[in-house]
Amino acid sequence: MFPYAVFSLLLLGQWDSGNPFIRGDANMDGKVNVVDAIATIRALYQGENLEDIQGRHPACNDAPDANDDGRVNFVDPIFLLQFLFLRGSPPPPPFPQRDRDPTTTDQLGC
Repeated sequence: MFPYAVFSLLLLGQWDSGNPFIRGDANMDGKVNVVDAIATIRALYQGENLEDIQGRHPACNDAPDANDDGRVNFVDPIFLLQFLFLRGSPPPPPFPQRDRDPTTTDQLGC
């Protein structure tokens, strides 16, 4: 639907895959909350730069991938909101502590 937004997230830059982060913490403030779902929506649908939202250059593209499917799309904020408010499944590791990503099969970096 909005492939340019997803494509933009992938091209914003990548850190070394070994940098620690918290899955779902889209704004990289060290907490996973509703603000992270909003930050992901802003990046996807309002065209805001993930680097600006996180205050980091380059951006950690893996952090907003809340369900760890290797893509940042509309499913991620929904997944996060279900976890936060409807007792849904928690995000996969690295969560709830900041750590390195055990997933090595996706193209998202951090």
